[in-house]
Amino acid sequence: MSSSLQHSLEHSFTAYARHTAILAGNTAVSYEQLSQTAANIAAGLAQQEIPALTFIGVTATSRIDYIYAFTGILKGRYVYVPIDPRLPVLRVQQMVRKLKIRHLVADRTALDTIYQDRSAFSEVCFHELDALKTSVAPATPSPAFSEDDPAYVYFTSGSTGEAKAVLGRNGSLLHFIQWEIQNFHINDTVRASQFVHPGFDAWMRDILVPLFAGGTICIYPAIDSGVYEQELTAWLNDTGIGLIHCVPSFFKLVNHGRLQSSDYPALRYVLLSGEHMAPQYLENWYRLFGNRVQLVNLYGTTETTLIRTWYPIQPEDVQRPRIPAGKPIADTEILLLDGQGQACEAGATGEIYISTPYMTYGYYSDEQQQQERFLPHPFNAGKPWAYRTGDLGRWLPDGNLDILGRKDKQVKIRGIRVNLQEIENAMLRHPDVKEVVVTAPETAPGEQSLQAYYVPGKELPPESLRMFLQSVLPPYLVPGSLMPLSHFPLLSNGKINLNALPAPEWTIPEGQGAPGNHVEEVLRKIWAELLHLSPEKISTDINFFQLGGNSIQVLQFLSRALEMTGYRIPLEKFLRTPTIRACAGMMAPGTLNGEDTLAPAPEKSGYALTENQEHIFFDCYKHPSSTAYNMISIVDIVGEISAEEITKLLQQLITRHEMFRTSFHIAGNGSAYQVVHPEVTFAVVEEQVEEDKLQQAIRGCIKPFELDKAPLIRAFMIRAGMDKSVLLLDIHHLLTDAVSMRIMEKELKQIYRGVPLTPLTLHYKDYAEWLQQPSQQQLLQEQRRYWQHQYRALPAPLTLPMDEERPAVKSYEGAIYRFECDAIFAEQLNSFARAEQVTLFTLLLTCYYILLQKLGDTSDIVVGIPAARRSHPATGSMMGLFVGELALRVSSGPDQDFRTFLHVVHTTLIDAYKHQDFQYRELLQQLNLPPAAPRNPLFDVWFAFQQVDQSEVVLSEKLKFVKHINNNTVALFDLLLRGYEIDGQIQFRFEYYKKLFREERIAQFAGYYLDILEQVLANDRVSLRQIRLQGQENMV
Repeated sequence: MSSSLQHSLEHSFTAYARHTAILAGNTAVSYEQLSQTAANIAAGLAQQEIPALTFIGVTATSRIDYIYAFTGILKGRYVYVPIDPRLPVLRVQQMVRKLKIRHLVADRTALDTIYQDRSAFSEVCFHELDALKTSVAPATPSPAFSEDDPAYVYFTSGSTGEAKAVLGRNGSLLHFIQWEIQNFHINDTVRASQFVHPGFDAWMRDILVPLFAGGTICIYPAIDSGVYEQELTAWLNDTGIGLIHCVPSFFKLVNHGRLQSSDYPALRYVLLSGEHMAPQYLENWYRLFGNRVQLVNLYGTTETTLIRTWYPIQPEDVQRPRIPAGKPIADTEILLLDGQGQACEAGATGEIYISTPYMTYGYYSDEQQQQERFLPHPFNAGKPWAYRTGDLGRWLPDGNLDILGRKDKQVKIRGIRVNLQEIENAMLRHPDVKEVVVTAPETAPGEQSLQAYYVPGKELPPESLRMFLQSVLPPYLVPGSLMPLSHFPLLSNGKINLNALPAPEWTIPEGQGAPGNHVEEVLRKIWAELLHLSPEKISTDINFFQLGGNSIQVLQFLSRALEMTGYRIPLEKFLRTPTIRACAGMMAPGTLNGEDTLAPAPEKSGYALTENQEHIFFDCYKHPSSTAYNMISIVDIVGEISAEEITKLLQQLITRHEMFRTSFHIAGNGSAYQVVHPEVTFAVVEEQVEEDKLQQAIRGCIKPFELDKAPLIRAFMIRAGMDKSVLLLDIHHLLTDAVSMRIMEKELKQIYRGVPLTPLTLHYKDYAEWLQQPSQQQLLQEQRRYWQHQYRALPAPLTLPMDEERPAVKSYEGAIYRFECDAIFAEQLNSFARAEQVTLFTLLLTCYYILLQKLGDTSDIVVGIPAARRSHPATGSMMGLFVGELALRVSSGPDQDFRTFLHVVHTTLIDAYKHQDFQYRELLQQLNLPPAAPRNPLFDVWFAFQQVDQSEVVLSEKLKFVKHINNNTVALFDLLLRGYEIDGQIQFRFEYYKKLFREERIAQFAGYYLDILEQVLANDRVSLRQIRLQGQENMV
């Protein structure tokens, strides 16, 4: 067995010379190449006549460069000291001073940024890494390596405000690496992921385990620029990763809700360490993989050389309150001592001491801490010394160690040891801070965040204090929440009452910081879910980290934002301006891809129509008496308001939005165009009817529009009897969609309350003209290829059980059948969707597919769904017709279970949304399918779901509008399932074509659908073929 790290390295360099040592994207480095580069670096340093065992600082931006530098420094018998380039310069200076570093290796980027001001490092000799890598290594004898050599220094958080330097021992690190290789039977076929940042000691495990075994270090290409869950999974699959080391926080990115049992085919081990692993997060993993992949929980400290206990996790451990830390590795003894220094019995809580001959050398240049933490063995002077961890634990009946917490003010945040006192001391260094306390409450199972409270000597805004802390502390030590208080609550003994400290609160002043468009609404919802906050508490201008966000949650946010919007937010840009408003701006196509930006169109007499508008316009032109495209909103007026007052409110909206002042015309060549009028005449029509005549009056208000006469909006205030007043709003679909109606509702409230509205610089006509630009046409070409691939072979038409023959000409005569889920059942559905990390829309849509598969006896089905098509952030607050149709085609396998099928639908949905701008009608043209027929060419069934936040619009304490669910009975499809989440309940309605179905049959469909929902909630692993429609054999 090797006696030093260097001997093991040399063995691998010789034995596996032709093997791939490092794989990073398209870059592959062989053992031979790594050996030569390491030798060059060692020679380049030796030529500077640097004595052996000298501290060599290393700062680089490339992970491969860190590996080159590490192996080169080892080969030269120097001491490796990594310095994270993300650290504040003051922190770097502190580290350099503490170790008296005189030689620092850095790449060109670091030399031009961190070390640009060399006067701050006047005693340091800088060595450019690229020059060292190409040094000529002379044939000289290797240094005399020893297992007792100091090999590295890593810094940990300290209570004094200054980080503690832990000096690692060569033979101790070698002992652990050899233990892991032998214990897990790792050999030269292993491909090991490299996720840990080089600034943390666990990185050495990522590097040396595969190198000493002859395997390959695989660096995820986007690890420092943004990790997206599904892309990470694809990389792990494609790269054939067999071994993962990571902290439990990062494991959530690996163990996300869209996994399939076929994922991670080569994976054998996932070694988890650094923080508490919440057992409930493993349920999804074991449901998919069982024991195919062995998860292992590890425990140890930097001071005792990485890891000292291990526990192979089993599926039944998800029922435990905590995952055990396990039992000691070889040559390690774990001691649990009570307050009197006596050994604890099983079940009793004590402080954990670790005794091993493979300790580090402890704290460099810190004798006080050394004496407090490194102690003689309490029971046997002949045994190795023990390290006092400060962790509390107990022995479980099965002999495993259970970690219970800390004695002092240390916590683990995403696997990084954090001393709260260090943060407190740093805050007290600000001249305007009188008192301070830092806490780390649990924000979710297994997750903690840093929250700081301070009493300022004079006014000190949190953001000013944050800027100060960012200049002296690493990013992971800067609290997410900084709350000023006039004084701290105290206990009777004069100590701070931590339980009485207020929880961080973020409130949004009326009209400030609220989402300004649909994109910002989506992003805010993602933040709320990740940060466990109410969306209403999140301003679009607040810093993500100020809300308690952490680095892992950043990666989760970027993944979910990509899935929900189809746009990628660059990590480095997010870190510079981590607000919702800034993110929405980053997601504009022009911002991301350098494409033409959306700008005001030149003024002219007529403007282009979008394809959506063209379709509806010419359909209306052919059927001038149809009201199929009238969008009706009806509300009960509760309170006092006159028709004149409503006219003034709506007139302000009409003046604000050009779309309400737009008319539509046909040019001489037969093409259509739209005209924006500077002003139009509008007034609310007031009617008085008997109460029993109200519905008749409502029907009488709904009439066809003349499209060449603006405004294409009408409003009626109908007073029925003495007490009832109804407001009916009728807007042509050419002007609006569902999102536009929500914008209108929000702005109506703001106008009534006197809240100023942000001026609009862009309107729908600008968007319509922008779509004609070449860059947008190129984007559509790319999306066209996606949809053509989806329909390279056409599906067979869906045949549902019907009561009548299909008429040769469709009449659109529809009817509605309503049913619902009560609040308890709705919450069960919501909880299931959250656990699977899918939307409620996806869950309900999946069950609709199952219903249609059962009714139509086919597994390949196309369902039409709406698409918001507001991918450009500027469209988020724009009135207009954006919504479109997506022909979502999903097939199921004969033995697929529900949960697998759910995620098939989820993935298909995400892909479709990424390509939602391509028009459905153009797809029909590409497929040579005629759009006009008794039935739709690709689908006759539709699904829509809307989360209605409130069933009423409250304008003031004395006035509100109570919404009616739209009762429009125009049947655009054979069968449409529409859902509304209102006040905690889910209300459904089937809108169906009366010429095909009787109400009794639709009632059966509704019963079947609810039954499917109940079956999958009871057993999410039920096979699709086992799902039964109760009573289907007796279908009328």
